[in-house]
Amino acid sequence: MTLTCADLQRLIGRFSLIEQCDVIQEDVLRLVTPFVYPDGSKIDLFLLPRPSTPASGLGQLRLALEQARGESSRDLVLTDLGQTVAFLIDMQVSPHISEIRRSFMQDICETLEVNQDGAALQIIFAADQLHRLPDIMIRLAQACIRVSDMIFTQQLRVVPVFRSDFRRFLEQHELRFRSDISFPGRFDNQVPVDFVVEGKLHDRTSLIQTLSTTTSQSAHKIAADIFARWYDLMPLIDTDRRYKFVTVYEAHPRTVRDEDLRRLREVCSPIAFPEEHTRFLEIIQ
Repeated sequence: MTLTCADLQRLIGRFSLIEQCDVIQEDVLRLVTPFVYPDGSKIDLFLLPRPSTPASGLGQLRLALEQARGESSRDLVLTDLGQTVAFLIDMQVSPHISEIRRSFMQDICETLEVNQDGAALQIIFAADQLHRLPDIMIRLAQACIRVSDMIFTQQLRVVPVFRSDFRRFLEQHELRFRSDISFPGRFDNQVPVDFVVEGKLHDRTSLIQTLSTTTSQSAHKIAADIFARWYDLMPLIDTDRRYKFVTVYEAHPRTVRDEDLRRLREVCSPIAFPEEHTRFLEIIQ
């Protein structure tokens, strides 16, 4: 089958940038977009009259839209109402805590010609430019996505910090352990393990995987990978009962889904750290 640009244009023409539209206040329209934040939640944009413009209610917004083709135009605002910054804060990431992050956010806004109004990302445009709304929506949604991706820079920092904290815990309790060890799996593959801890009281060896991330979406992927690793290593337990599988996940903030924990319990002992540190010590001895 040979595709032409006209074929693709017809396909794209059926694509909608607005999956749902509703009125959340008398003068504010909420536009649900097909774009998503890193945790999979939808990016909502909001269309309203510019606050400095005299307006009272949805009627004024409707008037502005009706005047879009006329000579007199009224300024409109497309904004995220601060939801992107709120998302980052929920993920334990402050976009204004350092000069580097502030500069990063400013560069994104300047590149995409997006304004910052406090915590909100927004684009102001005249009503007679309403025909450009699709382009404006894409520009603002792209800014929301790029700013929200700051959680991945935080994640790169959080994972080593959690592992370091857990390593210090092992050292403080004078446990004999090794890190970053691989074992042969059931498919002739090498399966990496974060820590191997030798018990003090019993002839027991605990294989430990750590799980720390800033979003439930990435935690779900990591949990699936850990489950696959334990599954590959199950023959190790079948041949030597002294081995114990343990997954240590970060208690606060807890991003691991309940269904992932239930799945992990089929192949290992999940431990919330540091909340369940006493239980952890009991398991590995």
